[in-house]
Amino acid sequence: MKINWFPGHMAKSLNNLSKKARIIDIFIIVVDARAPISSINDEFLKFISNKFLLVVVTKIDLGDSEKFLEIKNFFEQKNFFVLFLNLKNNTSKNIIISQLNYIFKLKQKKQKAKFETPSLKIFVLGMPNTGKSTLINLVTNSRLKVGNQPGITRNNQWISSGKFLFLDTPGILPPKIENQKIALKLALIGLIKQEIIDLNFLFFEAYKLISELYPNLIKDLDIKPAENEAEITKNLSKLAEIKHFKDKNGLDLIRCQIWFLNYIRQQKITLD
Repeated sequence: MKINWFPGHMAKSLNNLSKKARIIDIFIIVVDARAPISSINDEFLKFISNKFLLVVVTKIDLGDSEKFLEIKNFFEQKNFFVLFLNLKNNTSKNIIISQLNYIFKLKQKKQKAKFETPSLKIFVLGMPNTGKSTLINLVTNSRLKVGNQPGITRNNQWISSGKFLFLDTPGILPPKIENQKIALKLALIGLIKQEIIDLNFLFFEAYKLISELYPNLIKDLDIKPAENEAEITKNLSKLAEIKHFKDKNGLDLIRCQIWFLNYIRQQKITLD
C-alpha cells in the first residue's frame, strides 16, 4: 500500500529547505514518542550532511517509557543528539537551551574560532503534528499557531531568541510512504490524516499490530489478540456487542472500528 499525501506547500517547503540547508548550523528533528523511528522523514537526512543533528522525542507522556532506552540507543548509534521531552512541561525549555548551548560550543570548537555572528541558525523539522511549533513557542516565548492536527504550519517562519535563530517549517511527509507498516503507525497516532487510508484496512492492520506489541490492551476489552482476519472479524462483532454499538441493521461495526482506533490512541504506546 502506498500512501500519497504530499500537498503543494509540502513540496515547496522541502525544496526551499534543501536550498537553505547549507547556511544552517543545527538541525532539530521533532519526532513522536509513539513512533519515534517511523516519524523520521528520510527526505530530511538527504540534505543534512556534516551538520549537528538533535532529535527531540516529544509527547513522552503518551509513549511507552520502557522502550525509551532502546530508542535512545538507536539514535545515538547514528551520532544524533537526542532528548526525550514533554513540551507541555516548562522544564523542557531549560533542557533544550542547555543542549543547544552545548552544541553551540562544539560548533565553535570545530571551527576553532567563534562565529562571525552571535546567532546560531537552527532548522526545526518534522512530520505534521509532532510539535515543531510548540517547541519553538516554548523556547522563544513566541506565539506560532499550533493545533492537534496535521497541516497547521504552512510557511517557513524565522523566530529569534537571544543567540538562537529558529526556522519553523510545515510538517512534511515523505512524497510516498511505501512501507504499509510505517503508514499504519503514522495514521494510528495521527501524524497523517486517517481519512486517506481505508478504514477497514486501518482497523485490521492496527488490530494485528497491537495484538503483537500490546496484547493486554486487546485483552482488557474482553476480546482476544489475533492476526487472522476471520478471528479479528469475530472479535470486532463481540466488541460491538459489548459496547452496544448498534443501528437499525444490527451491529454497527464501522462505529466499533472507529472506537477501537480512538481507544488505541489514548493508550501509552510506542509502536517502533
